[in-house]
Amino acid sequence: MKPFDENKLLYLLLGVFVITTPATIVLGLTGGPIVIAFVLTFAYFIGRSKIYDMRVEDLKDFAKKNNYEYIATPHKNLLGKFNNFKCLNSIRSEYEPLFNLLIPSTEKDDPHVVTAKKAISNSGGGPDGVYYTQLFLFSVEKEIPKFYIRKKNWFEDLLTNSEAIIKALKLKDYFLSYPKNKKFPRYKYFCFVADDTFESFISDRFIELLNLGIHKRKKQINIESDGKSLLFYVHHRRHSQEDMVYYINLFKVLKNSLLQ
Repeated sequence: MKPFDENKLLYLLLGVFVITTPATIVLGLTGGPIVIAFVLTFAYFIGRSKIYDMRVEDLKDFAKKNNYEYIATPHKNLLGKFNNFKCLNSIRSEYEPLFNLLIPSTEKDDPHVVTAKKAISNSGGGPDGVYYTQLFLFSVEKEIPKFYIRKKNWFEDLLTNSEAIIKALKLKDYFLSYPKNKKFPRYKYFCFVADDTFESFISDRFIELLNLGIHKRKKQINIESDGKSLLFYVHHRRHSQEDMVYYINLFKVLKNSLLQ
């Protein structure tokens, strides 16, 4: 289950406002809507702080159970492995640092995990929408092709101009290319590559796993390589402890299918 966040809290409080405001007007309570708006705004900021504290405790508990070190606000030196990934252009606001870093305490094949934050302005003048994405990074012991396999959203699926999408995602020096003679799910995923070496790199087993996830109606995932590491994530999604274990295991299987 996705952790409760401030967006859900905001929608909940807006619902309360919509329900209670007409009642104050009917009862003739002068200034009722203003009082309700003030109380709900106060409740929003208190609730948002509580949600953050609960998330931190949840991550600390996960770290303790799974041999990770938790760092709430990591120094930029600890985040160097994430710097070259193009996906940050779309899932993080420009000046928002990555946070809630989890570093595996042992040398076993576990990913570094970190959270990106993106605020999207509300054109109607209300509070901004805030979206979090949990990123899972695996270091690779050999040089691999640079690529970005990204799930299509409903709007992008209607576009045929790949250059416009590449520009929007700031994928400089990348181009859209699907593996030939393979059953890559191009109707669900974009495949952006930096050169033609990706064609011989991608495995049949990896493509099979992508298609299997679609067939089972699982959440579509995103995979990016910067040539030295592999980054996996579900768009705009943080995970419960149970889901973190699930996705770490899934991403390990996908990584191994690429590096076999």
